[in-house]
Amino acid sequence: MDKICAGHPEIHVKAVREGWSKERAELEVLRASRPRGPAIHSENGTERSAESIEAALCLSAGMDEKWLAGHYDERTMNAALSRRMRDTTIHVVMDSVIHAAGRHYGGSRKSNEFIRAALDAERTLRASSGFSTMSLSGILSNVANKAMIAAYEAIETVHSAIAAYRSHSDFKVYTRYRLDARGAFQKVGPDGELKHVGLSEASYTNQLDTWGAIIALTRQMMINDDLGAFLEIPTFLGRMSAIAVEEEVFKLLLSNPNNFFSAGNNNLLTGAGSALSIDALGDAEKLFINQVDSNGKPILVTPRVLLVGAPLKTLADDLWNETQVMVTTTADKRRFATNPHKGKYRPFVSPYLNNTAITDRNGEQISGQSDTQWYLFADANIRAAMAVATLNGRRIPTIESDDASFDVLGMQWRAYHDFGVGMEDPVAAVKSAGA
Repeated sequence: MDKICAGHPEIHVKAVREGWSKERAELEVLRASRPRGPAIHSENGTERSAESIEAALCLSAGMDEKWLAGHYDERTMNAALSRRMRDTTIHVVMDSVIHAAGRHYGGSRKSNEFIRAALDAERTLRASSGFSTMSLSGILSNVANKAMIAAYEAIETVHSAIAAYRSHSDFKVYTRYRLDARGAFQKVGPDGELKHVGLSEASYTNQLDTWGAIIALTRQMMINDDLGAFLEIPTFLGRMSAIAVEEEVFKLLLSNPNNFFSAGNNNLLTGAGSALSIDALGDAEKLFINQVDSNGKPILVTPRVLLVGAPLKTLADDLWNETQVMVTTTADKRRFATNPHKGKYRPFVSPYLNNTAITDRNGEQISGQSDTQWYLFADANIRAAMAVATLNGRRIPTIESDDASFDVLGMQWRAYHDFGVGMEDPVAAVKSAGA
């Protein structure tokens, strides 16, 4: 704790007194180390920093207070929640920027003159200091970013349960290698000589692409002081970004590239006996247990995830939760059977597996869908069948300010997400056709 709180004695005292965890102490030190924007004092003496204005604007947009508390320190949140800053609007931000530039605007806020005054103050602040935290584009960019991230995180995606995340430093094709030991421990003879072992490798490739769009704060939004209309766009983009990653993962999975799931890879079940059931789940488990690496040694990895489409959700939940499951006998009668798989394979459901009404970003059908197919996956952090690669480890979209063209009276930002999807290790998953 001494090392974590070095240079912050007041945090150290509080951390020891209240028994903080290491993570809590690191977060508080990080918050205390953040540079603070210049303070704007209103006519009644209320202090407004760029961060408090930003936080207040987020609250005005309806973002969750507890979620925001993880992004701002306590002082900033208290200021944002104060009566004076309640219901902060785009016009308030524009006024604050004008004031920070040492100016005053007394005309109508619903006019081109007010917009020009705010944009001119923005340029003045940039020119005078090179960078100013009291920036219209910066504050709105941060608010838009948080709206987009909140929307991104709100989408209930499945891909993180079946795919590992990889970090790439550029957009070139990356080849990743899995090394397996070649050889084995041998009994040491009387001469004491140890035998050499080597490494064999399997390679998997992946490459990043950029996905994105433009966000604009138009003249109409500025005049109307319409925060909701402005934030609709990054909110949609956050949702679109999460769906884009999910869609690419499932398009690749269902396309079965290079016969990833095949008898040759010992990871495919077909025929009537492959329909999801107690017995079929046992057969898939057996395939996993019997998998070997390139050196002919068992992988010793067990599955953790049961992936199904919507039609199999109830049965998958029963296999996870219930000690006994209803089955159909050869005499076409229903009876309860003991379920040995209770609590073994956590079920995840994706409509991409079965819903033919879903189309891709180009409006085209997704191939490989089926009501009956299901999959078992190993823990992707241990051995991954698939991977999502991102640029420098950034898993969420980015928003950056971008100067609008001269003939546009407004502001704009670019939003983008760099990611790619690839197949990796065929021994880390089993597919069952279910028919």
